[in-house]
Amino acid sequence: MTAYNNVLVAVDLLGDDEYLIEHALRVAGETATVRLIYVAEVMIYPADMYLGNVPEMLREDQFKETHGKLGELAGKYDLSKEGHLVAVGRPANEIHKAAQEQAADLIVVGSHGRHGIQLVLGSTSNAVLHGATCDVLAVRLKD
Repeated sequence: MTAYNNVLVAVDLLGDDEYLIEHALRVAGETATVRLIYVAEVMIYPADMYLGNVPEMLREDQFKETHGKLGELAGKYDLSKEGHLVAVGRPANEIHKAAQEQAADLIVVGSHGRHGIQLVLGSTSNAVLHGATCDVLAVRLKD
């Protein structure tokens, strides 16, 4: 099996991220670059259009806070504290875009193993898997 050289780990900053990173490091090559990506789905309400730049300022603060959290998480695993990504949009689309821009050869995502209507509605991990141009490791997360 060939080791991966450029790994993108999609984190949600809700508690399972260390588990995902540990899996990524197990399959990555010793000299691999491992980058984290966090994608925020921002709800824009009609009233926001009348508030001018206030939502932009709030997002800038959130970006700084999220980059700080990614840096702390990276530091726990001796990953470079730079090069981690924060994006806004539909998670699967932003993960695909980042994987192509970063020339990733592996994307690591968490999967909760949804059932019933949740499965019909789809999941981020499923959408990432079916649209990726590189390998995808879907790590089963505990509910």
